Amino acid sequence: MPKNVRNTWVEAKVDGRKTDIVFGPRAKSGGLTMTIWIRDRNNIAKAIDVSVKHNPAEDALQITCKFSKAVDWLDCSEFNNGHFSKRIVGSTIR
Repeated sequence: MPKNVRNTWVEAKVDGRKTDIVFGPRAKSGGLTMTIWIRDRNNIAKAIDVSVKHNPAEDALQITCKFSKAVDWLDCSEFNNGHFSKRIVGSTIR
């Protein structure tokens, strides 16, 4: 876990790297967006967009994942047309 934990952060383990990639917003009320790209049949394709937005007035986080339709073998049938969103309200995000 990072030393200074905010409302959101990302920790990624990447083959070939000695250290993990860890990052998050600088401000306590900050958010983040992230895109994961893949090589699919010799083309570069966007696979997943992730966004985390903080609403300090409601003490809420909105977490959204959008799965690309460009990657036809990526089965997202359990999600709403490749889209998942969750709203979290309360002291768990402080």
